[in-house]
Amino acid sequence: MSDFDTFFAGTEPWIAQSAAAKYAHPQRDRELLLALSPMSRIDQLRVPVLTVHGEHDTHVPPTESEQFVRAARERGVPARLLTLKDEGHEFLRADSRRLYRRASADWLERHLG
Repeated sequence: MSDFDTFFAGTEPWIAQSAAAKYAHPQRDRELLLALSPMSRIDQLRVPVLTVHGEHDTHVPPTESEQFVRAARERGVPARLLTLKDEGHEFLRADSRRLYRRASADWLERHLG
């Protein structure tokens, strides 16, 4: 989740209800959720970021990663979104996990190596 406001608007209703109990209520605790949302502090991001998201994630919509990567790039921060095809909230396929590990290793080597 990069922005609790867009998360609550875009996720399935039963996930939103569960998330409200786990994190905070989207209306009553709006200011708290705003403060906790990474998008609220995107201007402070100074390091490259790799995000990985399942194409069919219905718990946390892929738009959460897309908007974060877009905002990072707009600020000149290197950012990549790896979208895993045929995956949801968890990465269950062996080929997806291999791709994730390879992309992570390449990203770290590129930016730390």
